[in-house]
Amino acid sequence: MAGDSLLCAPVFEEGATKLKVTFPALDNRWFNYFTFEEIKSGNGRKATAEEKEFPIDLGEFGLFVRGGSILPLWKNNQHKESVAMMRDDPITLMIALDVEDNAEGDLYWDDGESMDYANGNFLRIHYKFSKNAFQVKVENNKYQSKAFYKQIIILGRKKLCGKINISFSGDDKTEVGGFSLDVSKKVLKIGLEKQKIGLNTSFQMTFQQRLINRN
Repeated sequence: MAGDSLLCAPVFEEGATKLKVTFPALDNRWFNYFTFEEIKSGNGRKATAEEKEFPIDLGEFGLFVRGGSILPLWKNNQHKESVAMMRDDPITLMIALDVEDNAEGDLYWDDGESMDYANGNFLRIHYKFSKNAFQVKVENNKYQSKAFYKQIIILGRKKLCGKINISFSGDDKTEVGGFSLDVSKKVLKIGLEKQKIGLNTSFQMTFQQRLINRN
């Protein structure tokens, strides 16, 4: 495990085409980080460890996200050589829903160079998805970031969205366009590039929905 949210499974055999991964328990939901697919339990979601096997190509490894997690990601930045070089790059939020369709996560960010964080000069954001609403709350706003949100990817979304609204204060709501749902994988992608929402901004999203299925 890498923290509470990620399970990393390295490949130890040269030329391996299959990878065996032991999950702590599949009573919660797990998702493939690269394909977004949910890992299905073979034992009726009992709270016991379970081994699963996956096909693997040369140079690949296993990485899985625990349901209930929200991860801020700097995707498609392979050309960058350090965190400092991608500090102002756009961010993607990956929301992996748990069995109750909830998730939470946090982002801490500072200048990465000085000791100013000791004086409270940092950015801390709390993310929460619950009751069909997604809230972004800036809890400490004493570091100004140039980065903005590029996309939100919701894994394990069982309900189709008819409309997504975003609000920044009070009841002022704006409809968000540019979203798509992969029904087979239950993955909802929401594009935010046009909104240009910076990391220092608190906001909330609400989802008008209709049921896909009950599985």
